[in-house]
Amino acid sequence: MIDEGKAYTSGSGFRARAEAQQRRFRAGVLRLGYGDHAHWLMQDDAAQGKNFYGRAHAAVLARAAGGKGVGLDRTRVNMLSSQAMCFNIFGNLQDVEGLAVATRALRQYIPTIQHVRQIHLEYTPSNDMLGDQSALGGVDCDVLVEYDTAGGGGLLAIETKFVEEEFSTCGFRKKTAGATCPEGTCPGRDFSGCLYAARKGYRYWDRSRQAGTLQAEVLRGESPCPFGGGMWQLWVNHTLVHAEARHRSLQEATFAVCASRNNEALLKGGQTIDAFRSLLTNPASMQFIPLEDLLNALEQSVDQSSFWQDWIGYLRQRYSVC
Repeated sequence: MIDEGKAYTSGSGFRARAEAQQRRFRAGVLRLGYGDHAHWLMQDDAAQGKNFYGRAHAAVLARAAGGKGVGLDRTRVNMLSSQAMCFNIFGNLQDVEGLAVATRALRQYIPTIQHVRQIHLEYTPSNDMLGDQSALGGVDCDVLVEYDTAGGGGLLAIETKFVEEEFSTCGFRKKTAGATCPEGTCPGRDFSGCLYAARKGYRYWDRSRQAGTLQAEVLRGESPCPFGGGMWQLWVNHTLVHAEARHRSLQEATFAVCASRNNEALLKGGQTIDAFRSLLTNPASMQFIPLEDLLNALEQSVDQSSFWQDWIGYLRQRYSVC
């Protein structure tokens, strides 16, 4: 019998339960030993892609070869990696057959989808889009889905979260060395009160205004910036997908978060997502896709071949955390 190993995370919260599930999956399904922690694979197993199903490891290697976007060591070793989960799901949907599966499944969330043309993983935009790209930094999309509609086309950006307990926050709101942006700061009509705009020249506010995604009272900049906390990541990703759609002359753009509905620490009862929706001109352009529902949609969209049935079983055993 292969040792499950000791828990790294204590308690009964979602992260602890997810970690326990990964330890059981590694020992009981993969039949593998463990590395520095019991939810980490040994280096040799990681290098062989044992953290992935089907075509996902090849997708990881292909994306890593294309530049920034994939933390190769962490993604291949850590079974709790959200990036590994993302590739295990969407890395198997990039060929012709997979795109057909994605079309049927994602149509349940975006009814106007007629055909998914392409799925990009860890999509990095050009620096002209938001002006924030560097060797390691800048806003990217975990998943960027290009699709056709009856009237043209659209984009769906998806942020995947597994065990994270919060969304990324504004870097200038953090208590680090150098300039900080105090809570209650107003961005102003020209957004010069936002240090991302004033110090960095990033275009988050400009692109939001061009795309018309934020309500007028937010864009006036006379009230305290709402994007210092967890809404920051929602805002910049939502802005990115709309800026990309506008640049490509596409008619639709949606940003979605995909996470387990049981990850209450992240979702906080939906408060963060609901608060962000209340600031949008089109609240429907911000969606929450429960991971459990996505797996159901995918299961309804695949055929009975062993690859797809085994894939669905794999995903459920690893990522359906009660």
